[in-house]
Amino acid sequence: MHDCNPLEEAVQIIPRKKSGIWNGDVWKSIVKFRNSDSNLGCVVLDTDHGLGIISNKINKNEKFEYDLDYISLEKNRVKYLGIVKSIENILK
Repeated sequence: MHDCNPLEEAVQIIPRKKSGIWNGDVWKSIVKFRNSDSNLGCVVLDTDHGLGIISNKINKNEKFEYDLDYISLEKNRVKYLGIVKSIENILK
């Protein structure tokens, strides 16, 4: 999935209010999925605007408390999205 890591609040607001780059709020789906009972794991690769990866080869999600507002995302980005720099050690 793409556009999982919006770098500023304006690019994730729905309905779209800014021209140019727009990610929407797909990041909220990542947070919800990472808190689900799925047998699949989910991380976001720290590239471009965030590339979401869901796989059975990624460690199962761990539940955590969350709020789906941009301020909470800013404070908890790594935990909320499972940000990783590389997938080499994750997809074994």
